[in-house]
Amino acid sequence: MGRNSKLTKKMTQTVAFSVTSQKEFLYNAQPLVEVKSAYIQ
Repeated sequence: MGRNSKLTKKMTQTVAFSVTSQKEFLYNAQPLVEVKSAYIQ
C-alpha cells in the first residue's frame, strides 16, 4: 500500500512537471510566433 501511494505521487509529480514545462515552452515560443507571422505579412 505504502509503495503504491509513493508511485502514484511520483506519477502525479511527473505529469505536473510535464504540463508546467509545456506551458513554459508555449509561453516562451509565443513571441517567436508573433515575430514570425509579422515577418511573413
